[in-house]
Amino acid sequence: MSILYPNWLCRFIRRHKNKFVFAGVFVGSVYGVIKFAEYKIKNHLKDEQKRVADEMKYQRNFELVQEHSLSISEAMLENIYQKVKEVANTEEITEKLKSGSGDKMLLWNELKITVFCRIATGMFTVTLVSLVHRVQMNQIAGLMFHSRDLDDSIDPRQQRFFSVTHDHLMNHGIHDLAVYIKELVKDIVGTMPLQCLVKPSGIENTIESIYSRLTLNTHDPTGIVSGFKVVNVVFPEITSFDDWAIVQPTILDDIESWSTRTVDVLDSPDFKEVLLQCVKRGVKILGQELNSAVNQIAATKDEVDLTDFNEVSLPLAKLLPLINGTLTSICSSAFLHDFSSIPIINKFSLNVYESFLCD
Repeated sequence: MSILYPNWLCRFIRRHKNKFVFAGVFVGSVYGVIKFAEYKIKNHLKDEQKRVADEMKYQRNFELVQEHSLSISEAMLENIYQKVKEVANTEEITEKLKSGSGDKMLLWNELKITVFCRIATGMFTVTLVSLVHRVQMNQIAGLMFHSRDLDDSIDPRQQRFFSVTHDHLMNHGIHDLAVYIKELVKDIVGTMPLQCLVKPSGIENTIESIYSRLTLNTHDPTGIVSGFKVVNVVFPEITSFDDWAIVQPTILDDIESWSTRTVDVLDSPDFKEVLLQCVKRGVKILGQELNSAVNQIAATKDEVDLTDFNEVSLPLAKLLPLINGTLTSICSSAFLHDFSSIPIINKFSLNVYESFLCD
């Protein structure tokens, strides 16, 4: 049964059919555009949510890496402290002075050199170890970011990789560093009289001179530390890893690959600049501690003008016990966290993390 429409309606539709077609196309287009916009917005929101989630995971992982690297360094502080005391043994010299055995002037001179050697070795070791652990941790975290979570326990390959620094440092690194530094100290403070008046700022300058000579030894015309490489204090030569192949052949390739990349970073100008800034910060912390100790001594003497503690000076012989005692502070969590807070370290760590994240 067909539907009958009034003639006027049929005439109206025929007369305005183009308008109806246009209106239909327009409404349909608007509807299509709206639906397409909804689709794009949903996709954009989904992508944005994924991006935010990835950024949060990225930031969380990066922060965890820095915490883990600091924890590893903190765990080594006591061992570093004991090893530095062993290789720069001021206690033995002090006992000889107390017992009166040996030439007194020679012993005092040896004590002076050993005290500066102990402090310079301890500070440089703690600083260097902390930075190397950051490079190692950020490298592993960057390479493994897309495949695993940092909350998982590290596998045997990574455990062995991280132990490289500890093993080499305890077996060879600190001893070799102390030998080199002792030669530099002899050249810098060997002729300094024990009776000369010294300010804490003068001690700072002396230690900075030691580090300058140490890190720039390739330009040293005297050749005192010829062939010395800072990196080898905490990291062995790659060729020494061949000894592991006998007992750990399955993980040797990974460790060699990671180690080669680590050494590349440690040899970079950026790393050397960060190390320099960390050493400067460490020397400044040491200077503040010495200044405080000198001020306390000066405050007990009525003849000392207390209006300007920065001008207080003491004979070098009296400063030696104060300098020697700062090793405890240097090998402490407070010292580690203090110099680790400078902005350049975080920037450098982020650059290492991102560079390996893209590999």
